[in-house]
Amino acid sequence: MLPSTDVLSGLLGTLYDAAGDGSRWEPFLQQLGLSLRADSAALVMHQVGEEKYVVSRSWQLNPDGARLYQKYYGSVDVWAQRGRARLASGSVCTSETLYPHEQMAQTEMYNDFLVPQHIEHGLFGILENNMTRWASVSLYRSTHLPAFDEANLEFLRILTPHMRRAFRLHFQFSDSKACRAGLGAALDMMPAGIVLLGPKGEVLFLNRAAAQLAAANDGLRASQNGLAADRHEESAQLGKLIADAAATSQGKGLRLGGATRISRRQGTQLQVLVTPVRNLPLDDLVPVCAVAFINDPSQQVRPVPEILQNLFGLTRAESRIALLLADGRTPREIAQLLSVTAHTMKSHLSSMFGKTSTSGQVQLVRLLAQLSLNLSHNDLAAC
Repeated sequence: MLPSTDVLSGLLGTLYDAAGDGSRWEPFLQQLGLSLRADSAALVMHQVGEEKYVVSRSWQLNPDGARLYQKYYGSVDVWAQRGRARLASGSVCTSETLYPHEQMAQTEMYNDFLVPQHIEHGLFGILENNMTRWASVSLYRSTHLPAFDEANLEFLRILTPHMRRAFRLHFQFSDSKACRAGLGAALDMMPAGIVLLGPKGEVLFLNRAAAQLAAANDGLRASQNGLAADRHEESAQLGKLIADAAATSQGKGLRLGGATRISRRQGTQLQVLVTPVRNLPLDDLVPVCAVAFINDPSQQVRPVPEILQNLFGLTRAESRIALLLADGRTPREIAQLLSVTAHTMKSHLSSMFGKTSTSGQVQLVRLLAQLSLNLSHNDLAAC
């Protein structure tokens, strides 16, 4: 039986807190663990290639166990190894489907680590799985409880898209804050319009690009009361996306937000993506509950490879492929141009989709259009 809407809304409220404040992952893991009758839970990350294994956040896990996992047992974690090999980002599964118990009982990981930590069953939501990082929200039960069942899986399926978005937002905003001392200054560095919105959809902040788009008074308007479009039907759609995102952020809804287009008298339509977020350090009195990313296709700037590497962790090769895709090249044409095999191209694409939280080429190209950056090499050097 699935938890009530109130329980799910409360979980999402805490989750989107974590997007702006990493310390809020512990309360989220606690709420999630109690909702699923787990004994413990953790946010586990593996840095592929660097062979680093981190229990980033946890609830009810023995601190010595987390230390031992990071020191050695992460390298022999057969659950994580099979998850990395078999499951795409966004997947959910139980430990039994990854590794049957009779086989698991023969492993070093089970006998020397899981048994002393009183862990028998696992339930996993894969947040990221690419060539550089694997991350999962992992829930555990001891021998005193039954294995996780289909109802538990279904519950986690509902939450996993939100967990992935909060996870990605956390890193994106952390990167921005690290690049400049103030959040506003960091967001002003981005040529894509960014609008931070309050619980009632009120505009709390516009970066430089968003302010310029609003000042043009062509299609999109911004005031203290919120964002609106000149066309009634477009304004209603935009308002609904903002209201849905703000409700989710406040623990009163379940929707992710979404994307829409705003018509203008001159030029191509503006592209607007709205997403929930919480706990951004902007105003102590009015919380930020949603973010609107606004892209003007007519002003699109081709991002330099260093920007893609800085924001998403793409390798140089992946950045080059991404830019060629944005230029309209097909994967086959790119493979021929770069003299790589189809298998290598497929691996690069899979890694890029995972790092950018996109599910295919169309979404990736759209993301590049929405978040195109025109930072100079001097800007990067100042970060």
